[in-house]
Amino acid sequence: MATELFAGHLSVLDGRTDQGLERMRAVHAQLLGRQAPAPGMPGVATRLLLEGYALAGRPEAGLALADQALGLGRGAELWEAEIRRLRATFLAVGGAAATVVEAELERALTVAQRQGARTFEQRIAETLTERSAGQGGASR
Repeated sequence: MATELFAGHLSVLDGRTDQGLERMRAVHAQLLGRQAPAPGMPGVATRLLLEGYALAGRPEAGLALADQALGLGRGAELWEAEIRRLRATFLAVGGAAATVVEAELERALTVAQRQGARTFEQRIAETLTERSAGQGGASR
């Protein structure tokens, strides 16, 4: 199952977007529908699928999954900071107000700091900086 998940992610990275997303969605659905073969696998699958949606430019699907993931449990809470960062980017692409996007990024940063997740903290800070530099605070 993990092999299929990562193969799907690689397909998205290689430009076979539809094929890759379909593979990842199938694994994600299987993991949510039954007992996962390893602890945290539903969370990993959710996080990779979110990244796939971001890479593929599918903000509507990404936002829906991010919202679902925030209440999922099953290992997804370990990825909450990154889920919230991606959620903010999906909101921005969808035309949400800058204040809404930045509030979500601030929530992501708070979670990363609470969890001691320095890598996520750095990614969130970079996203905040890009938003400030790229548009003077306006939403993308």
